[in-house]
Parts: sequence; C-alpha cells; structure tokens
Amino acid sequence: MILERLLMHNFMPYYGDVSVDFPTDINANMVIFHGENTKGKTSILNAFRWVLYGEAESKGLVLNYEDMLNKRAAAEGDTKLLVELSFISDGARYTVT
Repeated sequence: MILERLLMHNFMPYYGDVSVDFPTDINANMVIFHGENTKGKTSILNAFRWVLYGEAESKGLVLNYEDMLNKRAAAEGDTKLLVELSFISDGARYTVT
C-alpha cells in the first residue's frame, strides 16, 4: 500500500480542510511528524484510526463525534467532520471516507 493523501475537515485541532500529502516514490517515502506537545500529532494518528476502523481514542477512551469535531467550527455552527484517506494498493487507487 502506498499512501497518497490524508484529508481532514474540522477534525480535532484541524479547522477547515487540512491535508497531508505523502511522498509516493517507493525509494524515498518516509514521513516524520514532529512538533510540540498538544499540536496535533496524535490527532493525525486518530484520523487514520477513525477513517480505517471507525473510532478514535484519547487516553484509552473512545471519542464521540462531538469530541472529534473542531471546537472553532462547532462554535461557528459547522458540524461537518470528515476524514478521507487516498492510497494505492496492487496498482489500484482507493479513497476511504
């Protein structure tokens, strides 16, 4: 499997549309997420968990929709939360939402 893009819309600390484009060169495709504490690294992991397995967690507890919805978006009345993962497997392109 070759990851192409992770798109998050109002997911946890990520307001609006935020995407992570992954390198697709099979010889140079390492990605490192680095940042200060509470800046969203674990939220990226939770985006993968939610889009692939249908649940995200924090401190061992499963998060509900309201916990995953970006607080600023919710305050503005935007309750749309979306995570989309695009990848290639066995030569075929897939998108999971």
